[in-house]
Amino acid sequence: LKIATLLPCHVLLTDLDEALPLLYQNIQLNAPNFICGPAAVQAQALRWGAATAQDCDSALAVLSQLSNSTFARPILVLASDCVYFEQLHLPLEETFLSILSTAPAGSMCLVAGARRWKRDNAFYAKLGKATRNHSPTHHLVCTCLQETVSRYHDKDDNG
Repeated sequence: LKIATLLPCHVLLTDLDEALPLLYQNIQLNAPNFICGPAAVQAQALRWGAATAQDCDSALAVLSQLSNSTFARPILVLASDCVYFEQLHLPLEETFLSILSTAPAGSMCLVAGARRWKRDNAFYAKLGKATRNHSPTHHLVCTCLQETVSRYHDKDDNG
């Protein structure tokens, strides 16, 4: 939401159906501050995985309507700390590819996430590198821009 208050852009927030009421509430509270007007931000359910290509197409259609264009401008998918379970790694990656494979040239995903477990390290290390992440016209390329690893220790912890 913050980006819509700082930049002239249109934003589509996605989550599962059960989270949409909170997204709608946050949009309504922030709408007066959106640079492109109160309708610049919308919310929609988006399930991850190959079986949700229709959901991805629907999301792209909403973005096209938001920007009042034939959707020739690149899109930026921002994902932050959105995957907690290993069984969701592949569906998330498939969803990125599905969105980008029909998006205009120059579109990209920026992904930020905490690495809580060793399996998270493996997921982020191979994100975008598998051959399944290619279509005839698009491919998912991932680069680690910055990695910071820190450990939290309680004051009372002797370790």
